[in-house]
Amino acid sequence: MPIKWLEVSVRADLEAAEAISELFNGYGQGGAVIEQWPLTTDEGMAQSGGFVLVKAYLDADDLPKKDKLEQALWHMRQIYPFDEPAFKVLEDADWANAWRQDYTVQHIGSHVVIAPSWLEYQAQAEDVVITIDPGMAFGTGLHPSTRLCLVGLENTPLQGQSLLDVGTGSGVLAIYGAKQGAYPIVAVDTDEVAVKVARENAERNGVADRMQLATGSVIAGGYELAEDSAALWAGPFDVIAINILAEIIARLSPAVVSHLQPGGHVIAAGIIQDRESIVREAWAEAGLRVVQRLQDGDWVSLIGTK
Repeated sequence: MPIKWLEVSVRADLEAAEAISELFNGYGQGGAVIEQWPLTTDEGMAQSGGFVLVKAYLDADDLPKKDKLEQALWHMRQIYPFDEPAFKVLEDADWANAWRQDYTVQHIGSHVVIAPSWLEYQAQAEDVVITIDPGMAFGTGLHPSTRLCLVGLENTPLQGQSLLDVGTGSGVLAIYGAKQGAYPIVAVDTDEVAVKVARENAERNGVADRMQLATGSVIAGGYELAEDSAALWAGPFDVIAINILAEIIARLSPAVVSHLQPGGHVIAAGIIQDRESIVREAWAEAGLRVVQRLQDGDWVSLIGTK
């Protein structure tokens, strides 16, 4: 009998979307999917209006999990104003393709191309093509924070530089670094599914031998590396990319600084403009100096050095 899946979707502003995504990551199959919310102006132009659509996919027969998620969303709505969740049952075949429909080939910065594995792309000579299968949820180049991190990396010399990718998701940032000559590379994520997806994408792009992927955090060396090469991969690093929530970036600042070479660079994204000051204050206290700021809509990326 085909499996049925329950699509849960919530329209929310960017601040609430961060919290909803974190919640969905603990409930959904493969985490949360974030899509731009299309609004139409009187002139017929599409714009997001500061809203996104956050989706998760659950086993439709797992009613206790659905009930717990509904309760969690109800409590969250007492803090963040967002629409009531919408539920839609999908057959297995529908679910398998539902999360793919909004993905297209993405051109980012001067020469970065993100190409989903199920789409064909004729590369140009100057393109750095990253072929990915996001495994439903993780950073693929669609989200502004991922794009900002890629632009930051594109503007940073990477040849022969060591790279730490914190919150690697689908592995896009680490893979780009590998294609640009960074070595060694460590990519970590607290989500085991993300690490699995990132490893598969690294193999798909032929760069798996240039990186170590691990489940864990940078706090107190909270990730484990292969014993035979731990010294090579342990850092400190010349470049650190961190694409997660502003509050987590701020909290991790001391650990990030301890993993950074003197004169190295941190490229941080996932920061809503209203939360930028939280990161700046934490960086200043930890000894990081902001040297560049990038912005895409309401999302901000900061590049710092020590």
